[in-house]
Amino acid sequence: MTEHINGTNVQHVFVVFNPVAGTRDPEDIRRIFDDAFGKASCTYDLYETTGKDDIVSVVEEALQKNPSLVVAAGGDGTVAAVASAISHTDIALAIVPVGTANVLARELNIPINAERACRLIVEEHTTTQIDAMQIDNQRFFLQIGFGIDSLIMRDTPREEKRRFGRLAYVRTGIGWLFGHNPIRFTLVVDGKRYRPKATQISIVNGGAFGIPFLRWAPDIYPDDGQVDVCIVKARSLLDYFLTFWQIVLGRQRVGRRIQYFTARESVTIHADRPIPGQADGELIEELPVRVRIVPGALKVVVPPEGSSGQQKAPERASAKTVEPAEQPVEVSQV
Repeated sequence: MTEHINGTNVQHVFVVFNPVAGTRDPEDIRRIFDDAFGKASCTYDLYETTGKDDIVSVVEEALQKNPSLVVAAGGDGTVAAVASAISHTDIALAIVPVGTANVLARELNIPINAERACRLIVEEHTTTQIDAMQIDNQRFFLQIGFGIDSLIMRDTPREEKRRFGRLAYVRTGIGWLFGHNPIRFTLVVDGKRYRPKATQISIVNGGAFGIPFLRWAPDIYPDDGQVDVCIVKARSLLDYFLTFWQIVLGRQRVGRRIQYFTARESVTIHADRPIPGQADGELIEELPVRVRIVPGALKVVVPPEGSSGQQKAPERASAKTVEPAEQPVEVSQV
């Protein structure tokens, strides 16, 4: 469901800003807030995170002032924390992407430029409802991963991310590609049990990788009431290269190195060894975890369809009917 909003109706916003996200000088971002909101006669309250914040409590207190919107200015971790805090309300989330990857902003075609993202908030925009993936009481909105991505995230120093941006992940990733052995996972997807041997398991609510033009698959959307479970079975440098090439060509659902399953209710994951996880750019608890799918959980500000900041999504299929080329071993009903 979408709703068109006149930006002049946005009179007061609450901003959660992570000043250590990304590579830009935080003082520049503060000036952007003053300029964009000041010109629109929109007042705002600013909260800057410290890394030890209880974002839920911070946002709940701010909601007492009835803001028109809540703004998350930071990377995907900051966005996820704020989104989780307001997803039980009817307040819309606006994103000012100033992080390293900014995957959710890219998925929703929100301008990556901070100035343009702020202008979108106070000018004409649309809101859309996106699904959530819930672990315990916390909700995530793009992807949850166990394997190569979480290991790279754990081992990439914040200082390198600030200095090199997304290239910092590449540097760390090269080391893991040579030294990561496949893991035996146990998955329960909407009641069906699978035991694949894989180097990466991702539960994906949106197709964006965080790298322009690359997607997990062309038919994954954050507002369709379901998620994709992506199983990556690459075991050598050649496998990783061929997997990457499949993604570049848009042939992710063809071949034996990536498998996909659709989940509409829940996904439970176990592994044969301790391994960290990542959810929307932040490290989370080790396995096992249970992920519950929550349709239409969050209202988000996005560009109006057809605007320069909005890329028209490809025509979606009525249902995903593509089956994996090879079933994981030991498939049974639970």
